[in-house]
Amino acid sequence: MNSFKEQGDIPTVQYRVTKKYRIRLSAASVIGTRKKQQDCVFAQTEENGAIAVICDGIGGLENGEIASQIAVKTLVEDFYERELIDSIQGFLEQEIIKIDRLIADYANCDQKKIHMGTTLVTVIIDGNECYWASVGDSRIYFLRNHDLYLMNQMHNYRFNLNKQLKTGMITKEEYHKEEKNAEALISYLGMGNISLMDIGKKPIKLMEGDEILLCSDGLYKRYNDNEIRGFMENHNIPFKWKAGAITGSIMKQLRGSQDNTSVALMKYTEF
Repeated sequence: MNSFKEQGDIPTVQYRVTKKYRIRLSAASVIGTRKKQQDCVFAQTEENGAIAVICDGIGGLENGEIASQIAVKTLVEDFYERELIDSIQGFLEQEIIKIDRLIADYANCDQKKIHMGTTLVTVIIDGNECYWASVGDSRIYFLRNHDLYLMNQMHNYRFNLNKQLKTGMITKEEYHKEEKNAEALISYLGMGNISLMDIGKKPIKLMEGDEILLCSDGLYKRYNDNEIRGFMENHNIPFKWKAGAITGSIMKQLRGSQDNTSVALMKYTEF
């Protein structure tokens, strides 16, 4: 799988603007073997585009399902209640800061603060332009011409370890010694005063057949990148059922512990 930081790896194309296009959506979520469903998913088209959001409540904290629901509800409501937005990137940054504060300040009926958190990935399509943002370790994949790209960074301890190794702050031996903690999140909504987030600096110009997949970590920890690409390129399944086919395959082949798994697919089609 290819990966990129600033979308520069996605090949540019001669783009023919068309007024006739549609965005197809497919979304699904399964509980896996967990006692609670802490993922929250939303996907919907609008007149000139679409929005998809997946939030994965942090199971190691209290009430991850509440955190994920707050995040999705706030982002979606603000998106649809918005007035004219000068910058979608600016809107996404403001929303991340707002939601982080809402979750960090959340209190129960006894006015006792509850430490909870959630990851977030979201994609907004406006016309033929694709915008995205993420916090935590859920993922956004982009498929074009059989090439699969990972759009966002994983905000876990491995992110710090990789930077430290690259700059010579730690040795390879120290890196491997710390790998046991690599999956620990270093950024999530609910920390309070969040500073680490991933927002595309410029929109991706979409072309016929481009496909985007948002998912919680239950998917990519079960299937590798080639398997995920295989699901996205499987044209034998009607697109509206594709997300359900992906999550259904996990439930049919449960092996040991399986996290909540959520998938949202978006496809740009001109006609």
